[in-house]
Amino acid sequence: PNPKKVQEWVESLPKMNVGETAKRLYSAIQELNRLKTDSDTRFQLMEIMRGPIHYICKSLEKHFLNKAVVLPPKEAKIAALAQALQNHLATGYKAVTMQLLPRVKNMDKDAKKLCQKAIHRAISEQSHVLLRSFQLYYPPPANFWQEMHLLYLISQRFGMLEQVIEDPEDDNWESGVYDLYLRALLLATAKPNQLRQTQIEQVYDA
Repeated sequence: PNPKKVQEWVESLPKMNVGETAKRLYSAIQELNRLKTDSDTRFQLMEIMRGPIHYICKSLEKHFLNKAVVLPPKEAKIAALAQALQNHLATGYKAVTMQLLPRVKNMDKDAKKLCQKAIHRAISEQSHVLLRSFQLYYPPPANFWQEMHLLYLISQRFGMLEQVIEDPEDDNWESGVYDLYLRALLLATAKPNQLRQTQIEQVYDA
């Protein structure tokens, strides 16, 4: 399981068959999260998986957004799959963060740079999970805010809040950890339970 092989595997996915690709990605991301590997390799693997997972989550949305507020069982299952995919992706980036922390504490500059990127990605993925939760009028997953606050706290403690990182999966928006954290907080305080699904996404994008 090295980045080159995973990239080849991703490129061979049947992307036109959304259901099959979603199933394969779901198995693979769980497998990668259990894999014992170094932080740099894990980060590369997550980056390779991230684009396809975003693509599939977007493709699955037509099955559960702009439908009845109480979803039928099949559509609810598809929504849960999209949430699980991004949750597992966030877990991978959080694992990178935890692996790097000892080196960050020892003032390793390269580790700090990668750790900041991993936290940025983890918060980004969790923010998508939060957005989808609000759009489906579900509560955020258990321990969601505890983990968000912890990621923010780590960034604050080691001076990683403000540095800007480009994100190809977010319209190449250059943002820092602070920006993403603030975005999630503002979305949560915008009374999303009183907004339509499209309005919730507009607030998030704004």
